[in-house]
Amino acid sequence: MNAVKTTRKALTRRQALRILAGGAGVGVAAVLGGELIAQRQARPIQETRLLMGTLVSLTLVGAEAHRARAAATALFDRMAELEAIMSCFKVDSHVSILNREGRVRAPSPALSAVVQHALTISALSGGAYDPTIKPLSDLYDNTWRTQRCLPTAAAITRARTRVNYRNLIVTANELRFAQAGMGLTLNSIAKGYIVDIGVATLKAHGFPNVLVDAGGDLMAAGTRARGQPWQVGIADPRAASGAGVLTALGITDGAISTSGDYQQAYTDDRSQHHILDPRTGYSPPELASVTVTAPNTALADGLSTAVLALGVADGLAMMRRFSGCEAYLVTKTRDVFHTPGFAQHASVPLD
Repeated sequence: MNAVKTTRKALTRRQALRILAGGAGVGVAAVLGGELIAQRQARPIQETRLLMGTLVSLTLVGAEAHRARAAATALFDRMAELEAIMSCFKVDSHVSILNREGRVRAPSPALSAVVQHALTISALSGGAYDPTIKPLSDLYDNTWRTQRCLPTAAAITRARTRVNYRNLIVTANELRFAQAGMGLTLNSIAKGYIVDIGVATLKAHGFPNVLVDAGGDLMAAGTRARGQPWQVGIADPRAASGAGVLTALGITDGAISTSGDYQQAYTDDRSQHHILDPRTGYSPPELASVTVTAPNTALADGLSTAVLALGVADGLAMMRRFSGCEAYLVTKTRDVFHTPGFAQHASVPLD
């Protein structure tokens, strides 16, 4: 399998948060969602706003306050523009028009780019990742909200017939479904893409050393104080309130994203949760969380979802097809697997 395995049995659910300090004056900031813990220098310029259903936070290093606020405003404005195009929840977005009418003409170039990224991951994962999963995810969400139970096997089978990324047709002039009743959701990749565009916006305003986080999808550009890498911790998916860290990474000019079964669970044992395998209609049984590092956040976002659906063996095999990407996998029994190159990022030694 060409992977490294570590067994972590000593961690308790209430283990205190621990992360390596980078020197005097360094604090620790928890990123919302319990997925990642990012270390930051003393007295950075920071801004936070609610976007894409989560808190988006940015940290600028070595910035004058008035210039930093202007750059932050530009970042948040650009993010809001992209959210208005790609959100499933805004009725006039291009994605909502596609879901309602079966096609959208003259789609935004940004939307087309994200869809192409998603379809690439779909093909390379053999359909374990599929942006047309919306009929299936809606079935789970609606059944749970109205009946407080899981959908029947028959309902799952019916919903799966309307999930197939190959039936999402992309041309220069339109996006359309080749089958009635389909739906597109970009929740597992658009947020990462929007973070990438946000970082590019900050760089264009003269800020090369920044950290942008959107609910655990994180891009670290440049370095923090004194040329040090940004320090990011991977949370224990079985620790209470994200209070345990399995390992910490030093990130410079890279992205990191985590997908986990603990983020929205339908059952107490987390065997069924919001991440579904489109090939089966059910939540994947093996992994509790997957963290991926990649050159950009959109790729890290999509790959973490795909690997969680694939499981250890197939997920690690797929990761070998993506240059510059590494993965850290935690099973439901708290065994840890990672790609060989992942250890190069770790500032806490991996066993």
